[in-house]
This record gives sequence, C-alpha cells and structure tokens, in this order.
Amino acid sequence: MDTLIQWNLHGLQANRDELYLLLSFYKPTVIALQETMLSKHHNINYSNYFFYSTTGIETNGTFHSGTALVIDETVPHKLLTLQQPELHLLKPLQYVVYIFLPHSDGKLQT
Repeated sequence: MDTLIQWNLHGLQANRDELYLLLSFYKPTVIALQETMLSKHHNINYSNYFFYSTTGIETNGTFHSGTALVIDETVPHKLLTLQQPELHLLKPLQYVVYIFLPHSDGKLQT
C-alpha cells in the first residue's frame, strides 16, 4: 500500500530526527514537505529515499519558506523543471505532482 504524507514542518533542521523516525516507522512512498527553511548549503540524505528540495528565502540571515519532496527509491519518477506554471498530463498513469511557485520578487508575503 502506498502512503503519501504532507507535512508543514517549520524547519527541517529542527525536525530532522522526527522525519527520520517517520521514514523508518511508516516507510512512506512520498512525503511532501513545506517550510523546510533550508539554504543551498544543506546536504540532506535519508537511506532508501531520493530527496529533492527548493531553497528557502533568506531574510536578515534567516531562511524562511522552502519545500522538499522525499521519494522512496523504488518508485520510478522523473524530476521536471517547468518554465510555465502549467502542467499537462497526457497518459493515464499515476502521478504525484508537487509544484512550488515562489514569489516573482523573491520576497515573502505577509
């Protein structure tokens, strides 16, 4: 059975151990993470999973926002980089689509 999990974790570094336990106990197929607050210098690895992420937005030395997708290594998948915020799925296959569209000015909305 496939398990999909979505988690707004308010900082991956602060919840790194909890994510490891979640992966170990539930063995989910895919986890979509929001508010990872990671910089481009973070190197995240979990055994048996691919980890894709977007960098958070830096404000006064602190990172905000950021997303990640954690995918079981046995799941066939392909990372797509979209030039337009449109997606056309043509074949009757199973998809997990996770789209992050940052603000065009790179600033956080309040």
